[in-house]
Amino acid sequence: MVKRQIGGPLGHQQIKRGATYRDTRPLFERFTAEMRTSSSGFVLLIVAGLSWFIPALVGLTLPLALLLTCWVVTRKPLLPFHLPRYSELPDAHDLDPSTRKPKKAGGIIYLGTDAHTGQQLWFSSDAGRQHAAMPGTTGAGKTTSALSLMANPLSHGSGFLLIDGKGDNTVYGDVAALLRRFGLDDQLLTLNLLTASSIRESNTFNPFATGNADAIREMLVSQLGEPVSNDANGVFRDRAVNLIGTLTPALVWMRDRHGISINIETIRFATELRWLATLARHKIFLVRSPGQPQPIKIPVPDIPDDVLYPFQVYLGELPGYDIGLEWNQQKESRPSEQHGFATTYFSKIFTQFAVSLGHIFKCENGDIDMRDVVLNRRVLVVILPSLENSSDTLAGLGKIIVASVRAVMAQLLGARLNGPASEIFKLKAGSGDAPYQFFFDELSAYATDGMDRMLAMGRGLNCMFWLGFQDLPGLTSRIGDKAFTLLGNANLTHAMRLQDAMRTREWIEKQADRVEVTQATHYEGNSAGSYREGRGAEIREVARIPWADLQSLIEGEAITMFGGKVVHSKTFFAAVNGRTGVIRTAQPVMLSAPLVLDG
Repeated sequence: MVKRQIGGPLGHQQIKRGATYRDTRPLFERFTAEMRTSSSGFVLLIVAGLSWFIPALVGLTLPLALLLTCWVVTRKPLLPFHLPRYSELPDAHDLDPSTRKPKKAGGIIYLGTDAHTGQQLWFSSDAGRQHAAMPGTTGAGKTTSALSLMANPLSHGSGFLLIDGKGDNTVYGDVAALLRRFGLDDQLLTLNLLTASSIRESNTFNPFATGNADAIREMLVSQLGEPVSNDANGVFRDRAVNLIGTLTPALVWMRDRHGISINIETIRFATELRWLATLARHKIFLVRSPGQPQPIKIPVPDIPDDVLYPFQVYLGELPGYDIGLEWNQQKESRPSEQHGFATTYFSKIFTQFAVSLGHIFKCENGDIDMRDVVLNRRVLVVILPSLENSSDTLAGLGKIIVASVRAVMAQLLGARLNGPASEIFKLKAGSGDAPYQFFFDELSAYATDGMDRMLAMGRGLNCMFWLGFQDLPGLTSRIGDKAFTLLGNANLTHAMRLQDAMRTREWIEKQADRVEVTQATHYEGNSAGSYREGRGAEIREVARIPWADLQSLIEGEAITMFGGKVVHSKTFFAAVNGRTGVIRTAQPVMLSAPLVLDG
């Protein structure tokens, strides 16, 4: 048998990672750095031992021990990032921008510990509102770490929103177990989009029940995906967008004026040509009556002209449509065909939300009110069906949630300019000590255009976003180069085990940058065949994070980057088990909003 030839270095031939680096700091600097660790206690033990065995040294060792003790006790404590708030000490890593003096410790978000020194990793509320990216391949522990980090907002008396892109109900069980520890079972809401089995258990959600016309339009348009350049049917897509932009102001006016709720069925019925023509020509609002051959007719003679005029414009722009005739008395079928091309763009959406997921979205007042979730800091878990649907359908389901959150954030920005400052600015709905946290797990499945703006504005709205994804190509395939803008808004990077050695590796290494180190240059051999290190050392530039360090991480381990610092960390682990006991979904009693009429 011919022996296999191996040209690459074997394990025993490779130099241990980091073995060639040399510490060239002065001896005193290395000593003081070591005394900041638990080694200072061992030094005192050694001094005490010498005094016991050689009593004559007491006159020397006692003053040294007192000096060392005073120095250790009075030294300023430092942690890799921020000091916890309960320490009530000045934090040298959190400076006042006007004076560059240390601010009082404000760490309220606990991430874990430094794997090398065992020091705790804390972040202030201000640092949390700068958002975090959590890249990691399958099995790196992203979801488990996210579940543990959810204990932070719960300990603040706050809540969070989790979008689980994997579609695993065990995540819901673990979240429920975590909330039970804090006595917050009644704050848990669930949007379970899994429909593969006959069991359909979920809280209801009507994203169109609240919000203005622009917000509702954006939710629907987001389902169409990004426009394709040189699309031969682009004119029909534009007409579909125009149709929704025409409908939503009228629907919102009827909701606010006459109490007609907006849901997916209302919108679907409103896209029919007879609905448009009846409102535009006769000022009659049609309401679908299930089980009845004819819809309910509501005269609206007081409908504003700026709401009605877009209907007349839309119908007038339909090829072949004569606005002087009834919709069913047109001279040719071309107007109906042209309108049908526009509504076809929403057929898939209406089928998905009104049929497949009708048990969730076909409601007037859902259990889940996104504004209530964010402002009252409740807990919402969204389970996306990753294996049931195509990537485009899955992305559409995720986008409706993201669009709902974005609509709430837009309302919180505030539009009022006149009045007492205490009412305009200080009492904004998003104010508070701790940020409301959003956990986007498996973000590549549902990333959408505009998320970068959510992160940019989230800081001022007291929101923190955690972005969990497997690799950078997955994000760029969904939103293109806007993925870099999205990640550029996350100042904290908690990188777990990674395998993509292409774009993800390049992004991590460029973010960490390169540093100069002192490194041994060679080994010298002797006649006995052994080798020892040469006495020379050189200054070389190396990557701060070698790719092999990321590949060798185990579950829960990470490399954390923030503010120019790189820490090899161990993520905090909350040992929760949601697979035992009884779990019940909260069932709120939803009431219609009171109808306020003028006069």
